Amino acid sequence: MPGKVDKAVGNSRSMLSVLVSVISLSRGFWSGPTRKAAWGLTIAAFALALVDIGMQLALNRWNKTFYDALERKAIPALQSAALLFLGLIVAATATVVLAQLARILLQIYWREDLTQRMVALWLKNQAF
Repeated sequence: MPGKVDKAVGNSRSMLSVLVSVISLSRGFWSGPTRKAAWGLTIAAFALALVDIGMQLALNRWNKTFYDALERKAIPALQSAALLFLGLIVAATATVVLAQLARILLQIYWREDLTQRMVALWLKNQAF
């Protein structure tokens, strides 16, 4: 039993050291010269994720409206539901595409920042 406890403590320490390393790497990105782009893209990605949730809820609500109209055989309600569906699909697609773009740009800027810092350290210490 002590072996399992020691292993669990060791894993938590290694997870903590990984977390500390990630925070130290991240600090420069979100507080340095790239902070405006970093925070803007982070907020955009988070906001678009929330909008995507809202779009999924709207599609779920539309589903009820559509099938209720189908059950009542209400042709005008079905036509308006079909048009609403097209609008929801266009909006949901735009949301997903913009969210993916924000995440990709965030990754590119993050990698660019890390690369610039690593190259600067490499050249500063003449480690070549």
